[in-house]
Amino acid sequence: MQFISNKYLQGDWVFLTFLMSEWLMLFAILIFIQRRMKGGIAGIDIVPENAFKYYGIGILIGTVMFILFLLLAVVRGDYAVNGLAESINWVMVLLFAIAFVGQAALEEVVFRGFLMRFIGRRTSILLGLIISSIVFSLLHLPGRETTFLVFINTFLLAALFSILLLLTRSLFLPCGLHFAWNFVEMVVFNTPNSSKQVSTAVFKTSYLSNNVFLTGGTYGPEGSVYTTIIVLLFLIVSLVLYGKREVSKNFYQRNLLNLLHLR
Repeated sequence: MQFISNKYLQGDWVFLTFLMSEWLMLFAILIFIQRRMKGGIAGIDIVPENAFKYYGIGILIGTVMFILFLLLAVVRGDYAVNGLAESINWVMVLLFAIAFVGQAALEEVVFRGFLMRFIGRRTSILLGLIISSIVFSLLHLPGRETTFLVFINTFLLAALFSILLLLTRSLFLPCGLHFAWNFVEMVVFNTPNSSKQVSTAVFKTSYLSNNVFLTGGTYGPEGSVYTTIIVLLFLIVSLVLYGKREVSKNFYQRNLLNLLHLR
C-alpha cells in the first residue's frame, strides 16, 4: 500500500480517495476477524472499555511527540514554521482527519492486532513484536531519500505502538497515537510522510538545512535523528511502565498463591 501511494497517487483528492478506501479494507478485515477468529475482535484487543479515553491519550502522545520533534528541529535551526497557510481548506483538513483515522486503524489491526498476536501465540510475544515491527518497517521503506535511519525510526515507532498495546490491552491507544503522528505531520505542519506530501495544510513548514540526517529530507521526519531521540525517549518510558506493571502483577500473583497455600 505504501509503494502504491508513493508511485501512483498524486494530488490531494486522489490521495484522499486512496486513504478513504482503507476504511473499506478495515471493515472487511474486522468482519473476517469477528466471524472467523477465536475471540473475535476482542481477541485483538478491540474492546469498548475506556476506548475513547485510550484513543484520546494516544492522540495526545502522538501530538506531543511530533511537536517535540519540531521544536528540537526548529531550535537547532534545521526547520522553520512559517506561520499559518495562506488559504486553509478546513473541509479538506476534516476529510484528511477522517481518512487518517481509518488508515492508522487498518495498520494497527493488521500489524499489532493480528500479526504480533498471531506470532506471539505460537512463539513468544517478544518475537511477535520484533517480526511485526520489521515487516511494518520494510513496507514503509519505498520512497525518496530512504536511509537506514528511516528503517530504524519506523521500527522504533512500531515497537512503541506494540508496547503501548501490551501495557493497556487496548488497540485504541496505538491507533490514536498513529493517527495523530500522521495527521499532525502531514496536514497540520505540512511535512512529508514516507515521501508523500499534501498541499492541504494548517501551518507551513520548511527546511533550513540540507542535512538529510537531521531533517529526514524528502522522505520526512521519520528519516531524522531527532525522531530517533524522541521515539526512544517515549519507548523507554513505556518499557519502564510495562516492566513495573509486570513486576507488580507477579508480586500480587505470588502473594495470592502463598495465601492459598497457607489455607
